[in-house]
Amino acid sequence: ETFLNYAYDNYVTEKYDLIIYDHGGAIDGAVWDDFTSDNLSLMDFKAALNGSPFNENNKLEVVLFRTCLNGTIEVADTFDEYAEYLVASSEVTLGSSLTPVLGFLNDIEVTDTAVEFGEKFIGEYQGQMNRLDPYGEIGQMYAIVDLSKTGKVVEELEDFIQGIDLDLHYADVVRARSGMFQFAYTYFDQSSYDMVDLYELIEALSPYSNVNSSNNSL
Repeated sequence: ETFLNYAYDNYVTEKYDLIIYDHGGAIDGAVWDDFTSDNLSLMDFKAALNGSPFNENNKLEVVLFRTCLNGTIEVADTFDEYAEYLVASSEVTLGSSLTPVLGFLNDIEVTDTAVEFGEKFIGEYQGQMNRLDPYGEIGQMYAIVDLSKTGKVVEELEDFIQGIDLDLHYADVVRARSGMFQFAYTYFDQSSYDMVDLYELIEALSPYSNVNSSNNSL
């Protein structure tokens, strides 16, 4: 909160973008302190933003997570009140001190849109990965998310899930979920993050919900 307010008060501009650069942990948040093992939870992020000038009428242009695993619906739902776009990865990402990935900031133009800002970062990250993994053996994923769409998706997702009678379909849900690809459990075997693709989840559970997913944003 102090950082956000300091930047806003001392550097006047028409657009503000926030870059989070550290370790990420899906719904656990991001930015682990190496000395205390404390981190910024999603509620911590929300509290800081609530105490900042950034709100529904004065949003950050882009929140960019140069982290692992923060490209989730929960992260998007946390930031949609405070930012226009989210740039984040739903998968484990790699980095190297020998191949910096923030040089794209030198190429940002005043006329660039939020999407172009995100594309320039992703292009630089792709270049970094080409150097670290020239044979393309490691799967990578970054996305640019329009946060104005998040509220409707979350609302309809909740309706869809509540439409599943777990007394009747618990075993079906377990079987469907067990067969899905789990992010972060590919080459690092990080099984503590229970993350799946939202589209795949909805498609697999559609037979068990009384809410028709094909009639809404899901």
